[in-house]
Amino acid sequence: MTQEEVSRITTEQMRAISSVLRLNQFVFSSEHAEAAAKNIASEQLDLHIELCQQISALGAFDNDETGTSGTLIAFRDGYVRPLAEQAKPFSYEDQENKRTFIVESGIPVLMRSEVEEVLRKLIGNTPVNRVRPRFYAECVAFYIQEYQERTSWSGPPVQISDASYFGQVYFAMRAKRELFKAQEEARAQEAAEYSAAERYLTGIRTEIATQKLEVNAVSGRIAEMVDKLTGIQNEIEAAQSHFANSIEQTQQTIIENDAKAQNAHDAMMEQMRLKETDKLWRNEGHKAAKHYYWSLGGLVLLLAALPILAITLFKTDLLAYIQQIEANIEAATKGSAGVAPVGAAIGRIFLLTVPIAFFIWAVKLLVRYNMRSMLVMDDANHRVAILNTYLFLVKQEVAKVEDRGALLEAMFRRMPGHGPETIDPPSLPDIMRYGQTVGQAGK
Repeated sequence: MTQEEVSRITTEQMRAISSVLRLNQFVFSSEHAEAAAKNIASEQLDLHIELCQQISALGAFDNDETGTSGTLIAFRDGYVRPLAEQAKPFSYEDQENKRTFIVESGIPVLMRSEVEEVLRKLIGNTPVNRVRPRFYAECVAFYIQEYQERTSWSGPPVQISDASYFGQVYFAMRAKRELFKAQEEARAQEAAEYSAAERYLTGIRTEIATQKLEVNAVSGRIAEMVDKLTGIQNEIEAAQSHFANSIEQTQQTIIENDAKAQNAHDAMMEQMRLKETDKLWRNEGHKAAKHYYWSLGGLVLLLAALPILAITLFKTDLLAYIQQIEANIEAATKGSAGVAPVGAAIGRIFLLTVPIAFFIWAVKLLVRYNMRSMLVMDDANHRVAILNTYLFLVKQEVAKVEDRGALLEAMFRRMPGHGPETIDPPSLPDIMRYGQTVGQAGK
C-alpha cells in the first residue's frame, strides 16, 4: 500500500473490523469441543482488550494531537473492560447433540485468530509509521461506533467532543458508517438473493440430474427391452429356421419313406410276378437233385455192390456154368484136332467180354445221366440265386423294374448239355452294370 491508500478507511477495512464483532455465539463440535469452548469463554476479556490494542497500534507514532489515542484508551478502560467483565460468557452442552458445545455472551464472542489478524487486514504489509492520522482516527471512530451498536451498556455514555479533530472525524464517520451499513445490507440482501438463486439453481440442477437419472434409467430399460426384443427375435428366427429344417427333414423323410415303400411295393410285386418262375426253377433243381442222387446210387451199386454180390453169392455157379460151356464146346469139337482148345478159349472170352461190355455200357449211361442231373441242379440253383439277387436289389433301390431285361437274359440262356452257351452266365457286377446302362438310356 502507498501512503495515500492508508489515509482514509475503505469499505474492506470497515468490513474487517465489523466481521470481528459479528457473532454473539460460537458452536464447537469436535472431539475436544468442551475444552475449546471453555477456553474461548475464559479468554473473552483478554481478547476484547487485545482488539483495542490491535487498533491502537495504528497510532504508535501519533503524538495524540488529534486526541484519537486518548479517546480509544478512555473507551477501552471506561467501556470495554467493564462491559467485558460484566458479560461473563459461558459455555454449555447442546442437549440434542452431546458432542456439541456452545459459547454465548451478551457482547460479541471474539476468536483469537481473528483478533490477531485485524491489524494485517487493515494495513497489510505497510509500516505503521506510514499510516495517516485521518485513517487512524476513522478506524477508531468506526470501531467505537460498531462496538457500541453490538453491545448494550447501562453505564454512562462515551463522551466525545465535536470540537476536537477526532470528534469531527467521529461524527463524520457516522454518515460514512450509515452508508457502509446500507451497502452491507444491500450486499447481504444481494448475497441472500444470490444464495436463494443458487439454491434455486441447485434445485433445478438437482431436478435436472434427477430427470437425467430417470431418463438414463428409462433409456436403460428401453435398451434392456430392445435387447430382450432382439433376443426374442433371434429366438423366433432360430425357431423358424429349426421349424423350416424340421419341415425339410420331414419332407425328405416322407420322400425317402415313400421311395422305400414304393421300392418295397415294387419288390413285392416283382416277387409275386416271379413267384411261379422261382417255384419252377426250384422244382427243377429238386428234381435234378433227385435224379443225381438216384443215378449216383445206381453207379455205386453197379461199380461196387453188384460185382461183389455176384462173386460172393454166385461164384460157384458161375464157375460151374463156365466149365459146362467149355465141356459142351469140347464135346462138339471132339473129332477135330486142335479145334477144341480154340473153341474153349473163344467161349471163355465171349463169356467174359459180353457181361463186361454190357456192364461198362450201363455204367457209362449212368455216369452221363448223373453228370447231366448235377449240371441241371447247379444251373437251377444258380438261376434261383440270380432271381433272388434281382429281387433283393429292387428292394434295396439298387435295381429297378426296368432292369428286368438283364434278369430275362440270364434266366433264358441255354440249359447245360443242350448246345453251346450263347452268353456267359452273368455275374453280380454284370447285372449292376446292365442296370446302370438301362437307367441312363431311360433318362
